[in-house]
Amino acid sequence: MKRMLSLIAAIHSLAAAIAVTFTLVLLFSPTPAAAEPWFLHHFGELRAYHGDWLAVGRDRGRGDCRTVQIVLEPGQTFFGQSRLSLKRRADGGYTIDVFDRGMPSEGHGPIIFTFDGVALELKPDQWRKGDPDSVNVSANMAITDPDLSADLVRRMKAGRELVVSYKGGDATFSLRGVTASLGAIEKHLANREE
Repeated sequence: MKRMLSLIAAIHSLAAAIAVTFTLVLLFSPTPAAAEPWFLHHFGELRAYHGDWLAVGRDRGRGDCRTVQIVLEPGQTFFGQSRLSLKRRADGGYTIDVFDRGMPSEGHGPIIFTFDGVALELKPDQWRKGDPDSVNVSANMAITDPDLSADLVRRMKAGRELVVSYKGGDATFSLRGVTASLGAIEKHLANREE
């Protein structure tokens, strides 16, 4: 009888440990974001929300596509404090640009992308001030290296949080929904070409 009670206690302890482990895995694993349907925005863009990300197709969905996350502070309604944008290139890759109100107009570097606590410092020739189309954009930086862009997108899809640090500040972005948003863009483009 004593041996049976000991066995039951061991099984109970094992079951409790498995339940705790399972709960922790669920809490700290990236969760897929539920996609909302595409809609036509009054700016003439086709849009769809995916978690914390917004997929956008210019010109009623016939133009360039991008996914964006805008970090709004209380009282902000449009541009926000920070923005991370991934614009689809014709070759299937993505340009990446980061806006943050605190970013200086000169001397941004060093630029560090930190994914879930793992830091990656960018080399000076991998980024530039401005956006992908122009250097004359304040509080903004763009990735110029297509191989780095592909690696960063891969890391975004696998991560939960991205912190972009620059001289004097940083911007934090949730990655919840980025995979779904990029997938929605690819599906939209495939359907558009048919």
